[in-house]
Amino acid sequence: MYVPLPVVNQTICRKSIDIAKKEANLSLTDNMFCAGKSEGGNDSCTGDSGGAYVLKKGDYFWAAGIVSWGFNCGEPGKYGVYTRVANYVDWIKKTIEEEEQKTNCGRPMVSIEIHQRILGGEVAPNGTFPWQILLSVEGGQAGGMVIGDRWILTAAHGLVHQHNNQAYVGYNNVKNLLRSPPLKVASLHPHPGYNNTDGLSFNHDIALIKLQHPLTFNSSIMRVCLPAKGAEYSTGRVGWVSGFGLKDDDEMSSNLRYVRIPLVDQVKCRSSIDEVRKKKRETPDLTDGMFCAGLPEGGKDTCAGDGGGPYVLKYGGVFWAAGIASWGIGCGEPGQYGVYTHVAKYVEWIKKTMEEI
Repeated sequence: MYVPLPVVNQTICRKSIDIAKKEANLSLTDNMFCAGKSEGGNDSCTGDSGGAYVLKKGDYFWAAGIVSWGFNCGEPGKYGVYTRVANYVDWIKKTIEEEEQKTNCGRPMVSIEIHQRILGGEVAPNGTFPWQILLSVEGGQAGGMVIGDRWILTAAHGLVHQHNNQAYVGYNNVKNLLRSPPLKVASLHPHPGYNNTDGLSFNHDIALIKLQHPLTFNSSIMRVCLPAKGAEYSTGRVGWVSGFGLKDDDEMSSNLRYVRIPLVDQVKCRSSIDEVRKKKRETPDLTDGMFCAGLPEGGKDTCAGDGGGPYVLKYGGVFWAAGIASWGIGCGEPGQYGVYTHVAKYVEWIKKTMEEI
C-alpha cells in the first residue's frame, strides 16, 4: 500500500514533538524531516520502518527519506519522522564503493585449470592470474600483484636500493609485456621493519609500489583480493603460485607459469630449515610473518625471478593474496620448501599505507 504525504515544516514538526515529549524522550535533529497531515489519518505505521519516502522530479523518483519513527500512527497533530537521505549521500557512496572494491577482485574471467604439475609448472593462458605483475629491476626481474588501481604488492627484497623499477601487466607472455608501455612508478614503500643488510634477514619482506596513474581494469588486468579478517591458512590447503622465473631447464620462462602447492606445517618447515643450518650456518630464519608451501618430494616451487610474486588461495570462487614469494633453499629440492611472506599479518599496514600516501 502507499499514501501521498506532504513534507512538514521543520519548526511545526519540532513543536508537535515538544508537546509530546512527556510521552517519550525524543528529539528532531537536522538529519530528520517530517511528513504527514495535521488532521492525521495518513501515516506510516508498525512494519513500515526502513521503508522509502520518495519525491518526484520530472519523470524520476528519488529517495528523500527512510521511515524512522513517530508517535503512534496517523494521530492528529503528529507526524511521521524520516531519516533525511540527502545528508548521508557521501557516506552511502563511500560505503558502496568500499564494498564493490571488496567484491570486484580475485575473479578471473578465464578459469584456472587444475594441473598436477614456474618450476614444474604449467603455462598460464591469457586472462588467468590477471593480477600478475612482471617487475624489471636492475640486474634481473621479480614478480608482484595488483591490489588496487594504483597499487602493487611485492617483496621488499627486490626493491631496496633499486631505483630503476619498471612494472608490466596485462599479458602472460614476456615479449608482449615488454612491448607494452611500462607502468609509471610514483613511489616505493618497503615495510619499515625490513632490514636485510646481511642478506639473511627476510622478516617483513613486503613492499608496496604506488603507480602514477590508475589502471583500467578489464579481463586482462584485475586486482587480487586481500585476505579477510581471520583468513584460514590451514596445513595441506592448496594454493596457486605464479611467476616468470626459472623453469626446469634453468632458463627464464617466456610465459607466465603456475603450479599448485600445499601449505606446509610451520614446525615441519622450521625443522627442514634447521637441518640445512647444521651444514650451512648462514641460513635465514623462519619467522611468524612467514609461511611455507611445497611438496616434500620437491619438484614444484618458485625459483629465481619469481620473488615478489603471488601465492593465492581460493575461497567461495574468489582468489585472495595469501603470500608473497620471499626466499627458499634451492628450487624445488626434496625436503625443502618455498617461504612466503604471510600477507594476512600485514593487512593493516597495507591499508594504512594506501590510505595515507
